[in-house]
Amino acid sequence: MTEKLAQNVASASRVGPSSFDGHDWLVIFNLGSSTALFLIALLFSVDLGKRIYVNRRRDGWDHPVTVFRVVLLLLSAGIVLRNAARAAVLWKWDPSDPFGTSFTLTVQRFVDPVADLLQLSAIALAIVTAPTLINQLRKVPWLVPIRQSLPELMRPATLAAMSFVAAFGVVVTR
Repeated sequence: MTEKLAQNVASASRVGPSSFDGHDWLVIFNLGSSTALFLIALLFSVDLGKRIYVNRRRDGWDHPVTVFRVVLLLLSAGIVLRNAARAAVLWKWDPSDPFGTSFTLTVQRFVDPVADLLQLSAIALAIVTAPTLINQLRKVPWLVPIRQSLPELMRPATLAAMSFVAAFGVVVTR
């Protein structure tokens, strides 16, 4: 299987897989977005994991805050895995090293189902706990200050911009 995949890689474009059909801008967009999503979701996952751990005695596993954090952690961990694999394929893309590139493609195929399982687990947990969480949220209504929290998005936006700049540089210099 790897040899056949390696032959396909060797005959592909220097910039990216043949599925991009020579559209360098599309390779830049996919490489930049995959890298940015991987990094942002990784930071978010680490933060969620830390908060779950720090508050484990106070909140417990069945506390609505912990359940909410676990759902978000499972979703973001799935995003981390899927985009790490996608970005790795595009960062590693090199038709002059078809076996290395095909190995990365094969790893991606093994990572995808794990990411799917994490995200499906998040959806299942959300479905199972939604009635209780919604009931709890309706007891004490409050407004969420979204506008005041917008500056929190500056770091992820900067990370995304840097990912796109790096992607542009890599694709242009290939």
